[in-house]
Amino acid sequence: MGDAREAIVEPAKGADLKHVLLWIKEISFGKLFWHFIYCKVR
Repeated sequence: MGDAREAIVEPAKGADLKHVLLWIKEISFGKLFWHFIYCKVR
């Protein structure tokens, strides 16, 4: 998983729609993943 700043800058460069959708999916997955770990640890 890339750096958050990288992820924000990359789509702004004019990446194609598919890449942006993939990026959004990756971010959403990352959030779910960390939420899951947080709940497990707690």
